[in-house]
This record gives sequence, C-alpha cells and structure tokens, in this order.
Amino acid sequence: MQLMARDTSGRGGAGLRAGFVVLLALALTLLLLPTQPAGAVSRVPKGAVKKLLRQPCPPKYAVRVSRSADPAEIAAAKRGRFTIEGTEVHLGWNTNWAYNPKGSLAFQARLHDLRYLDILFYAYRENGDRRALKEAKRIIVDWVKNNPLKKPTTPRTWFDKVAGDRAPYIAYGTRAAACEGLLKQGKLARTLLGSVEQHIRFLGDRKRYSDTNRGLFMDLGLIFSGRQMRFLPGATKARNRGERRFVGNVQDHVLPGEGMWLEHSSTYQFLTISAIERYLEVIKGKKPFLDEILPTMKDTAAWMTMPDQRTLQNGDSYQDKAARFAQSINRTQQGMRALGGSGIAFVKPSKKKNYLSFLFNYHSSVHRHSDDLSFDLYENGSRIVSDSGIPDKDFGTPYLYAISSPAHSVVTVDGQDFPRDDAHAYGSGYIAAGEGSGWYALLATNPTVAEQGVTHNRLLLYKPGSALIVADMLRSTDTHTYRSYLQFGPDWGLQEETDGVRLFNGAEQVQVFNESTVPLQRAVTRGQKDPLLGYVWEDFRDRDSRWVETTTAQGADVDNVTTLSFDDKKVIRADAATPLGDASAFTISEDGVPKKTLTVTRSEGQISIQETKLP
Repeated sequence: MQLMARDTSGRGGAGLRAGFVVLLALALTLLLLPTQPAGAVSRVPKGAVKKLLRQPCPPKYAVRVSRSADPAEIAAAKRGRFTIEGTEVHLGWNTNWAYNPKGSLAFQARLHDLRYLDILFYAYRENGDRRALKEAKRIIVDWVKNNPLKKPTTPRTWFDKVAGDRAPYIAYGTRAAACEGLLKQGKLARTLLGSVEQHIRFLGDRKRYSDTNRGLFMDLGLIFSGRQMRFLPGATKARNRGERRFVGNVQDHVLPGEGMWLEHSSTYQFLTISAIERYLEVIKGKKPFLDEILPTMKDTAAWMTMPDQRTLQNGDSYQDKAARFAQSINRTQQGMRALGGSGIAFVKPSKKKNYLSFLFNYHSSVHRHSDDLSFDLYENGSRIVSDSGIPDKDFGTPYLYAISSPAHSVVTVDGQDFPRDDAHAYGSGYIAAGEGSGWYALLATNPTVAEQGVTHNRLLLYKPGSALIVADMLRSTDTHTYRSYLQFGPDWGLQEETDGVRLFNGAEQVQVFNESTVPLQRAVTRGQKDPLLGYVWEDFRDRDSRWVETTTAQGADVDNVTTLSFDDKKVIRADAATPLGDASAFTISEDGVPKKTLTVTRSEGQISIQETKLP
C-alpha cells in the first residue's frame, strides 16, 4: 500500500492590507496545530481519562478474531506490513485509508475492520512485546483521526458489520496502551475514548441495526467494547442491549431442531456459528437457547461439508475448507437429512465418497441466489454437478450472473429469472422424502414460477454409486418455454451424444441422458463471455470455465427426465413409464436393455420406492 500524506498547504497573497495581518497570523498559527477532521469522535466526560488509567491491567482480550501468529507474521506486522484479501499493504502514519487496488468492497471492509491487529496483540499478550503494542496503537490512532463518521472515506468504513468488528480492537488497544503508559497525553487518551464511545453509540442505535447475520457482529462489537469501557456513559446499558439483541436475532433465524441459519449460504452458517461461540466464550452463565441450538447448527454445518471436506457452495459461498469441528462431525454422518422447514436436504451414503444436496429455500433476500430446486452431486472424488459460488460481493456483471438462474441447475419459465426480493420469499418448498430398494427420494416445489401460471415439482431419485434421476413435472394451462440447466464440475470434459452428453475426467465417465414428453433442443456451453455462462468461482475472483448443458422444451404440461449414470460397471438410464405425479413409474435400463421397474409413490410427506425386476 502506498502511504499518502494529506495536503495541508494553504494559499496566501501579496499586498494584503494591514487590517488583515492579525487574521493571517491567526490562520498560520492554526495551521501549525495538530489537526483532525471535525467531529471525528464523540466527546467524553471529564474524568474519563482518570477512570481509564485506574482500570485493572492487563485488560481481558475480547475481540472478534483471536488466533496465534507465527514469528514471520509478527515481524512483518511490527513493520506495519499485512496481507489483506491477498494484497500486501503497509499501514502506519498518514495511511491512505481510501486505498483499494482491486476495486473491491471486500478489501475495503477488511482494511477498515482492523482485525489484522490481532497479530500485534498476540505478540503483546503472549510475549510482552511492547513494540508490537506501539505499532498497533499507531495504526489505531491514524485510523481514528482520519475516518470520521460524518465523512466516511469509503463505502465500507462505517458499514455496520465492519464497525462491529473494529470497535473491540480499538477498545482493547486503548486499554492496553493505558496499562503500558503509552497514553501520556490526555488529549490522545480522550480521542481514543471518544472513538470507542462513538462506536458504542453507532452500534447501539436501533435505527442502524441490521436484522441479519451482520447484526450479530454489531452486537458482539457492542458487548466487547462495553465490557472494556464500563465507565463510559451508556456503555453498560448498550452492552446489555447487545446481549438481548444477539439472542433474539439467533432465535429469529434458526429453526429449533434443524439448526440452519436462514440466509441461503453455507459460508454464513459457519460464520454465525463462530459468532455464537465467541458470544458464549465471553458471556458467562447459562444461555438455554444458544446452548441448545449451537450443537444442532454445527451438525447442520457438517451436512454442508462435502466429502472433500470443503463447504457446499450454496448462495454467497466459496469452496472453503470446512472448520475442523465440521470435518470431524462429517465423518460420523450417514444417510439422508431433510430440513423441511429450512428448505435444504442432504444424502451422505456410508462409503463417504458420495454426496447429494438439494436446495428449496427462500427466506429473505439476504445472500439469496435464484437457485430454487438446484442441486449438487459428488461421486468418486469429483463434483459432477456443482453450484457456481460468487466472484465477489461487488455489484457488477459477474456477480449478477452468479446469483441468476442460468448459473444454477434449475428450470426457468419463458427465460425469466427467479425473484430475489423479500416480497417473494416463501420459506421452504419441501414436499416429501423417503428411501427404499437402495434409492433415496426427495421431492420439492418452486413457488416462484406460480405467478407465471406454472407449477414445477422436482423429484430427485438417487442411488449412490449408480445413478441420479432428475424428474421435473411442469404443469400449466398455457404453453411456455421451459429451459433446464445442468452445471457440471470444472474438471469434466464433455462430448455430445445423440440423446445426451458424455462427461469424462481421466478414466472416469458419466453418461447424461435427457428425455421429455415434448421435443427437446440441447445446447452445451463452456466459458461463454457474452452473456456469461459456464463459469464457477471457487475462491475470490477465481473464475474457472466449466461445461453447462441447456435443454429447452415448449408446451403446457411437460415431463422432463434426466439421468446421470456414474456406475463404473454398467450404464444406467431411466425412462418415465407413466406421467409424473404422486405415483410415478420408471423403466430402468442397463447398457441399453430394460431390466427393472422403479415405482415411486407419495403419501403426504412420505415417499415409498420399490424396485422390481422385469420378467
């Protein structure tokens, strides 16, 4: 990061009248005084500095992120050098806080949340390294003096979650500096206390509160800062408010017994778990709801962990390595788990190398993607069908594509994207589930197409190690264009066949068969740039091309059946023997020869499956 000194030069003129000499002298005197932006911090009452200096030492370390740091990290941090969102930066006096080399909101947020100071605080706490504390204080002071609330330097400087993350680091740094005699100037101490007070007021403001995962981090910032600065006006009251809001927020976003954070994303499932754990570490005593829901949330997070120990990319998610607790629980999970109220289901067979997930939820616009009835399929160490993730959170063409229907394995009606506003949220589209004859069955509906006069129910029939049948029942009184997308993993090559496509990855092959009650048009695309189609993002702006199969059918009542065959001994294909409905029958062929009948029957929320050999 390039450091920039702010321009404090003034302009004078010759031949000024004598009457202005005094005013000029006064102006020059003011220019020589230390300056800071007007209204940069809140005022603190008299005696606050004395109370600060009387606080017990050392202060407790209550911040959002606390981890160990290696000697190389510490040495670099003591020189003001950090890595933020993959970019090397240099922080200190006169930092350019508007710096944004990648044009990324995520970078701005990480630059301003000050979480990287944890490295310096670790060196101070563990090694008694006062030089590390001095460097942290230097960065905090520069941030406080140059980032006024009334004139934010970037769109993320005073963003709710960013402020919530940042406040405890400023509060701890102020307390630690006072303990070490680094705040000998009363004015500097008042400035830092004023910043903490300003953050407490900001985070406690009911009008600013975000009733989302971001609110949890606002509350943590309020709680941790309030505990550090009990002597500041309103700090204890604000802290208590943060504790109440935190518990209420979790209650509003998690269904008991299911444990899914209802914001459409595995990333935020893990993030909220970490927030709850941090809350319980600091707030001692029984918290019945949180103590009860946390193990359930961890179990659900483990279901969101795929066999390669990376997270499911549903919603705003990258292909991150799952937390250790999830990896551990994941090894013990087996069978099918359908969260009917939350709107997501999983199948993890006993072999641990197979995985199916199914999405049918829409609770709010937060991290919402148009992915209704999309699914992920993992077999034999490879993602056969995978979600797209996101490039970043910046509102540009790549992001808008990633959240749209064509970036997911869905069926659209007349080319329209599924809505993503709060008004259309329906909760869960769950209908039924069941298993039998070695098959798992999941049935759900997509209510977002009802406004177009269409009913769309999708049935997934999954036999691990053998095949996945995707049966789409589309019903309407009018003719529509139904476009189906299948998003294949980036490791697969593709070859078109007469009645489908063949995927290949080394010796591994997957046959994909498409059939419909009406004629189908098929297209395959990889890495199309205009409009975007056929991409996946496994990490921040890490775009990979991948094949997408698109099939198009026109009609009113249409049944589409797609079979993905991944049996390494025979090719499996399913053909609908009856119209799709509460009772459906499929003919199962092996290597082109009809061998079995698969009968699927629904009764309320239960599905029975029976496989019988043909005569």
